[in-house]
Amino acid sequence: MEKIESQHIEGNVEEGKDVKPSLEETTVEEFDHHRSKLLNRRLDLRILPLCCWLYLLNFLDRGNIGNARVLNQETGDDLLHKTGMTTLRLLIGVFEAGFFPGIVYLITIWYRHNERAVRIAYVIAFCNLAGAFGGAIAYGMGTINGAAGVEGFRWLFIVEGIITILSVLPTLFILPDYPARAKFLSAEEKSFAEDRVKNRGGGWSRQHATRKEILETFFSPRMLAHYFAYVANVVTQGSFTFFAPTIVSGLGYQSIHAQLMTVPPWVVGFVVAIALSYSADRFEARGLHITVMSTIGGLGWLTAGLLPPTAYVKRYGCLCLAAAGAFPLAPSMTNWVTCNTPSLLTIPFAIALHNSCAGIGQIISQWIWRVDEAKQGYPTGNFVCAACDFLVAIIALSLRLYYARMNRKGVKDARGETRIWAY
Repeated sequence: MEKIESQHIEGNVEEGKDVKPSLEETTVEEFDHHRSKLLNRRLDLRILPLCCWLYLLNFLDRGNIGNARVLNQETGDDLLHKTGMTTLRLLIGVFEAGFFPGIVYLITIWYRHNERAVRIAYVIAFCNLAGAFGGAIAYGMGTINGAAGVEGFRWLFIVEGIITILSVLPTLFILPDYPARAKFLSAEEKSFAEDRVKNRGGGWSRQHATRKEILETFFSPRMLAHYFAYVANVVTQGSFTFFAPTIVSGLGYQSIHAQLMTVPPWVVGFVVAIALSYSADRFEARGLHITVMSTIGGLGWLTAGLLPPTAYVKRYGCLCLAAAGAFPLAPSMTNWVTCNTPSLLTIPFAIALHNSCAGIGQIISQWIWRVDEAKQGYPTGNFVCAACDFLVAIIALSLRLYYARMNRKGVKDARGETRIWAY
């Protein structure tokens, strides 16, 4: 653990007597660990709740298109019957593209490498809650379809949009950017907050990355493997985000009832995301955790595709199983990238590129749930998602073995500095 300057209070202690050390008399390592925990508690109350709330709103605003596609479909008042969604989806993508990378980068500024995944998980887990709330809210908006001459899906957009706009002001005044400008910390606390994240990458630096460091971050084979794995994972994420009501409607549930039945899979994802990320950070074993859960998710999609279309209960159970291998993997996959960038100075580039790859996965997910396959139970969507999950498992296991080999050989980073590669 990194060391900081500390005063040691000396005192007269009788020889042969056991005296319990005070906080000041403990070792520097013990004192740093305790102090870091205290700081984390303050940060968790100041930063995490607001980030989680904002991401929940961000995800509600993105995911409500999936709800609007089938809301009040039986009366012809759904989104597809009333308006096109291509332009709307493009605008949403433009304005929310930098949101999640910004949150991850903010977390790397404030938290150490082995404290990030669970914090990212809390943020991402709220997208699971957003999926659950989104279905419940859509159900409520569906019941007032036609009120004031406005369709249910338009009420959905209006209500969720107003809540998001009202959340802007608290963000401007409460959310801190850098430790050096945090008004709620003393000068000594600001210094400690900056120093503690420098080990293993994190924080903010005035140094600039070299061309070699940037190129390796973008194009080295192992980093490309991370990005490619995330593309595959986001195909399953996108399937839940935009087509959960469509998938559920293929299980025999229709319109507003389909909205309610999307809730349990999202709740499963929420619970698994928190547990998985905590365990992956706790045991420093991100690769194995990703491998196991992605395999479980893949089995869920595969089984759902192989079962008869009318096996509604069994296929719904498979959907809940598949949810465990979708969003819960994202926190550990994202943190894994921040821990293993070719240079500590290129962490922001890696975060941005990693998240940008999500756009490719979302595009793929838009095309695999074909309307003409509804009566067949959407085999293309299920099998493509299964293949993506199994691909993620293979890549994660390979990277885990590769990083273990890099540590054994003492491979240095792009700056020529000794690193401990996370696996």
